[in-house]
Amino acid sequence: MGPQPLIKPRTPVQPRRPMSPPNPAPWTARPTPKPKRRGFIRRTLRRLTIFTVVMMVLCCGAPLAYWQIPAARQFPVSAVLPDSFSDLVLRETESAKRAVERLAEQLQDSGSSANAFAGVYADGDGKRVTLFGATGFRLTPGADVTAQLDRLSGELNLTDVSDYDTGEFGVHEQCGTGRLDGTAVVACSWADHGSLATALLTRRSLDESAALVAQLRDEVLVPAF
Repeated sequence: MGPQPLIKPRTPVQPRRPMSPPNPAPWTARPTPKPKRRGFIRRTLRRLTIFTVVMMVLCCGAPLAYWQIPAARQFPVSAVLPDSFSDLVLRETESAKRAVERLAEQLQDSGSSANAFAGVYADGDGKRVTLFGATGFRLTPGADVTAQLDRLSGELNLTDVSDYDTGEFGVHEQCGTGRLDGTAVVACSWADHGSLATALLTRRSLDESAALVAQLRDEVLVPAF
């Protein structure tokens, strides 16, 4: 037999490696990571809590201050004389006008003529209430009402001056008995943080006069708010 041909050994086939993905282009922006939901919820709850507290202060704090702080509800005010109150009617007679002018001079002497008001009320039985006063801010109403009656004490010979409770915090009222032009009168003054006024009453007791003047104050003063 002749010689057999040589057979070359086969080279083993190498497995192909998987191709890696191409690198992203340098100008391509990387995706922004999403914020964590936990921090977002926490910030939202904090803002909601702050907003709720602020609204509660605005809604509840303002009315509370209005009722708890006397100056907040007593100033500013304006004075409007009613045509009538209780059993009395506002009179526009010459004698009433002269009385008002006389009282206006007293207001000027006391330095309270700004925003002044005055009027005379009477009934059919001879009872009269002569009112004069002024509106404007007052820091010390308690001292002001005492000073007002002190100014009138010499002219009216006031006695039995006493304090009366009006039932409203920050309002001070004092009344005393005296005489004016030979007629017995009761002089009552009130003062608060927005007004000062005096009333001269005839044919009434001290207690009755004090109650009537407190009622008259509620009728005359008109709060701005």
